[in-house]
Amino acid sequence: MSWASVSHFSLSVTQKHFKQEDDSALRTLYAANAGDARIVLGHQGKAQRLTHDHKPDDPSEIGRIEKAGGFMFKQRVVGVLAVTRSLGDHCMKDFV
Repeated sequence: MSWASVSHFSLSVTQKHFKQEDDSALRTLYAANAGDARIVLGHQGKAQRLTHDHKPDDPSEIGRIEKAGGFMFKQRVVGVLAVTRSLGDHCMKDFV
């Protein structure tokens, strides 16, 4: 099973490729998440995480927010949001 991940604005999108043992067809699954939502795939008896959590202590998320002109204060985006990406927080759309 292989996967690729793309991070854009408030969403992370993951593309996962896999084949069933008894099938030669390549299957593709797309998953997107924002904020504290997590997507897990159950495949062949194992749980596989498909998405990346958007936590305020993640160095790549901190860098993305600071590059957009925001800042972290007490592990919150601009001192307010506890997740580094969200949908619906329009007043912070430039940072999350």
